[in-house]
Amino acid sequence: TWNSPPVIGLLAFAAAMLALFVLNERKALEPIQPPFLFNNSIFVVSSAVAFLVSASMFSTIMFIPLFMQVSAGASATNAGAILTPLILSMMVTATLSGILISRTGTYRWLGIGALLVAIGGYFLLWRMGENPGQAGMVRDLVIVGAGLGITLPIYLVAVQNAFPHRILGMVTGSIQFFRTVGGAAGTALFGSFLTTRIRAHAAGILAEHPRSLPGLRASLANPLAFLNSGRLSHLSRAPAALLVPADPQGTAARDALKMAFGWAMRDVFALEIAIMAFSLLLTWFLADSPIRNPNQTVEEDATLT
Repeated sequence: TWNSPPVIGLLAFAAAMLALFVLNERKALEPIQPPFLFNNSIFVVSSAVAFLVSASMFSTIMFIPLFMQVSAGASATNAGAILTPLILSMMVTATLSGILISRTGTYRWLGIGALLVAIGGYFLLWRMGENPGQAGMVRDLVIVGAGLGITLPIYLVAVQNAFPHRILGMVTGSIQFFRTVGGAAGTALFGSFLTTRIRAHAAGILAEHPRSLPGLRASLANPLAFLNSGRLSHLSRAPAALLVPADPQGTAARDALKMAFGWAMRDVFALEIAIMAFSLLLTWFLADSPIRNPNQTVEEDATLT
């Protein structure tokens, strides 16, 4: 749990290392993450949104197949294949987004529209409940992918347009750094959040069924032990001592876990909506500077600093 001594100790250690990293970067002659970049509001907003969008994107890629396996009973192959519409949608809309930016010369309103689309997609996923259908899931993932895909080039173009050519590699690498960290941190944090919510919902279901025997209650109290089809099917072959007398096949146990997992995924989608809404708020304050002419000279470009 988050309030356990090991977790608190690791968080404190991470905070101390981050503080030391910042101090070192301020004094280094050739810093890994140059502090002067954060003096630019476009870079700050773009880095924050890239971090948040990446966290949402990777958590979606990680947990949607698991959702389909546990709640819809899909095989591992089919659960993985359900991501294909999401990935294709992101690829197509990212390309179209780049074309629109080059033709219109602006990006702020495109970013706002993209995040609104992503919010709509996550809202549809939230409405799906604990029994997702494959057709509805494909539709919702296409919408989410469209929203996320459009954002991919926007914030990269924004920071590249805000700095001179001589440091484009530096600012591009910085945005990619925040995307990578966002994906790693988001997967871990969303995984912890999902586990916590599964446990909470499972406890609530068990509280409504006081006749469940201790063995069954202990099994459902540890939902991580059942996040695969093998353990779920094991409930149907469990010894009689672990089953509810009125349900010797363990059907109620499996349904209870699926219900708890479905409700927990709704909480995850609600959190995704909140993150996208916060990203939308940040994008609202993103300065929309005109896209540079690619033939601009180095001397003209230097005036942007």
